[in-house]
Amino acid sequence: MTTQHVADRLVELCKKWDYETAYAELYSPEIISTELDGGVTTGMEAVLAKSAKRGEMMEKYISGRCGEATVAWNIISVPMGFTCIYKGKTEESVEEEIAIYEVKEGKITREWFFYDTSGMKE
Repeated sequence: MTTQHVADRLVELCKKWDYETAYAELYSPEIISTELDGGVTTGMEAVLAKSAKRGEMMEKYISGRCGEATVAWNIISVPMGFTCIYKGKTEESVEEEIAIYEVKEGKITREWFFYDTSGMKE
């Protein structure tokens, strides 16, 4: 699978909010995920646990956004965001990010998330 094919499929699945399929189809089992704060998660099992934990923090998912991918060499960037209400909160939290993915041999091997926290509610 070319980087462009990975990008197209990733956007297709993210627009459906189907990250489970994206992880299964597109990600390397040795994925390395880096957050804006420098936190690094290594391996599919740990990345799935991180994703589940984030979902458990939400009281109500309101909407998600996924823009079109930009591909350069083996790198993909995708603007994304979502609106939710976190558990114990009453106000909506609006989060926007740019996700960067590195593709090797048809699989996502690294991801980085750069996000704006100004819309997050304490």
